[in-house]
Amino acid sequence: MLPLHPLLLLVTFAGPPDTPCSGPLTREAVIACATQQSPRVRADEARVAAARGEADAARVLLPTNPNVAITVGQRWNTLGDRAVNVSGTLSQRLEIAGERRKRAAVADAEIDARARAAEVTERDVIADALLAYYDVLAVREEVTIVARGLATAERLRGVAEARAAAGLGAPLASELAAAEVARFVEHVALARGRVRVAESRLAVALGLDPTAPPPEVRGSLTPLATSDDVDDALRVASTRPELERARAEKRAREAQLALSRRERAPAPSLSFFVQTDGFNERVIGGGLSLPILLPHPLGRTNKGEIAAARARVREADERVAAAARVLSVEATTAYHEYAARREAAGAYSAHADASARRSLDALADEIERGRLPVRDALLTQQSLIDLLLRSTRSRHQLCLASVTLVLASGARFDGGAS
Repeated sequence: MLPLHPLLLLVTFAGPPDTPCSGPLTREAVIACATQQSPRVRADEARVAAARGEADAARVLLPTNPNVAITVGQRWNTLGDRAVNVSGTLSQRLEIAGERRKRAAVADAEIDARARAAEVTERDVIADALLAYYDVLAVREEVTIVARGLATAERLRGVAEARAAAGLGAPLASELAAAEVARFVEHVALARGRVRVAESRLAVALGLDPTAPPPEVRGSLTPLATSDDVDDALRVASTRPELERARAEKRAREAQLALSRRERAPAPSLSFFVQTDGFNERVIGGGLSLPILLPHPLGRTNKGEIAAARARVREADERVAAAARVLSVEATTAYHEYAARREAAGAYSAHADASARRSLDALADEIERGRLPVRDALLTQQSLIDLLLRSTRSRHQLCLASVTLVLASGARFDGGAS
């Protein structure tokens, strides 16, 4: 048996290469994984590759391949003389009006349009993945909050039952505490269900198996870096890939119109022929042929094609104007929504959240020491839990608004401008 080379052993037993989806899912990993695993992104990349192939075909020098014709014939007369005639002809069609350059311009504009469309798809995929990512972080935080509320409610119930058994409290207090425990049990169950739903949505957005164990998600409810000025957001939005795609499509329509006009020029054909007959006579010559241009509608003059191309240029021009309006409205709306969410989230501070958590932990101790009635403790707990949930949901909505603003303004998801 031949010994295995150490390098071969390393290649054989090495695991698959690490991918953004194989490790903990941070915000940066979610962005990378979403684009890497998306079939929509890969489909658009294939469309761009197809357009590049079409552009390569448009740059061929000759419009057609040369044509070779060989004829063989036999001649005879009434005297019984016979001879064999052989002739060969080589012909080539030419384009003299610059059609090749126009076809290349059409193909280049189509590449640009498809590349911009691929960029639009990629940004949509990233936005969907980030929305699902923030949903997972938010609902997991909500589970932690309501689970803390459940633990506090169970402690309150235990204290209330002990005080009622010792004759120091009314049985109604223990019943109220038990009802609060039941309410939090329901909240915990529903919150955990929302976690599973959010984790499944994130898995699907990243091309993972939603039935597999949930991925490890790391991070916090921190919004994306966005513009603080509406004018700056509008300026960046003017270069959004959706608008650039519409402009590229207009350039493609204009190039197609120019090509249709150039194709009206006659395309001559050059020919070269050699002929010999049985009497050892040889003829060598060449020729030039031109098509006969007949007026419309008797012949083809590209009149209909040119009219259609002009209409498509006007359509593309209006689509650019419409896209600019829509994208401007989207950017303005997203900015004001983000500004409102940021102001609302500012009402809750990390210090207030930490203080509320400490107060929850101290409720049962206050009841045991006789400083706080059970009913007041239950009302206080509800207010504190509501404060923590509102803080989480406010930061969650701010994160979602930041994703929408980055998408609408055309900025990069890593904080730059596109």
